[in-house]
Amino acid sequence: LRREPGGPPSAELAVFPLASSRINRWPLAAMGEAALRIAAAHQLEIVLVSGEKDRPELEAAVADGTFGPRPRVVIGTPEDVPAVGARIAGAAGYLGIETGLVHLAAAYGIPGATVYGGGYWPVYGPWAARSAGVVAPIPCFGCEWDCAFDRPFCLEGVDAGSVVAAFEDAFADESGEPLVRTIDPYGARERTIFGTAAAVHRAAQQDRSARLTAITRLRDMLARYTRRIRARNRKADAVLAALAATTARTARRLDAARAGDFRPQTARRLPDEQ
Repeated sequence: LRREPGGPPSAELAVFPLASSRINRWPLAAMGEAALRIAAAHQLEIVLVSGEKDRPELEAAVADGTFGPRPRVVIGTPEDVPAVGARIAGAAGYLGIETGLVHLAAAYGIPGATVYGGGYWPVYGPWAARSAGVVAPIPCFGCEWDCAFDRPFCLEGVDAGSVVAAFEDAFADESGEPLVRTIDPYGARERTIFGTAAAVHRAAQQDRSARLTAITRLRDMLARYTRRIRARNRKADAVLAALAATTARTARRLDAARAGDFRPQTARRLPDEQ
């Protein structure tokens, strides 16, 4: 995946619009607005890059005109990473939600901007020169994408204008350091709601985890108890079978004795007695 030496970058803006799940995605409408504004300002062609599983959603966004009239689409599988990497390495800039491809573009030294949510922030924050991150911290940051809501408010709070401005900062930056643009789109009342809901959600998750731990422990104890009982039952069955056989032999001898056919067995003589 090393960047091949070559001429100047192509006139393409590599856009990574989709993340692994819906809860950690920036709205496609905002992504499209930011991509179109950046492409227009720098005379770039939009190239949408994603995996095969996201093909239907990406093609629907293209059909709706979210990314303009004629964006290019690059759909790949893990086996296509070298070819996709070469395409990214030649781009003039990048834009996207935080994914592995964003970090690959940053490794190539391409200027760009990334929208971050609160799942793991700042663990995977921007780290390369000419890379900018835009983040809107709210009290429930650090959720590891176990979101208390059905929508990612941490991402929805990021506006397209802030992302475009971050891209321009990264594009012109010569400091050699990554950039972070922090915005605060929510008021005190909304932040209180986020914090309270997150606390309730995490408490419920901890309670559920404790219950699951207790259930698992009881299940394991029951399994061990069941194994011991089965072993004891097998041993008891063997003892009962032996007792039944002995009882049957004894009954036959008693019947033979009553009938007068009982003949005591002659004791074997020891060798020295012989």
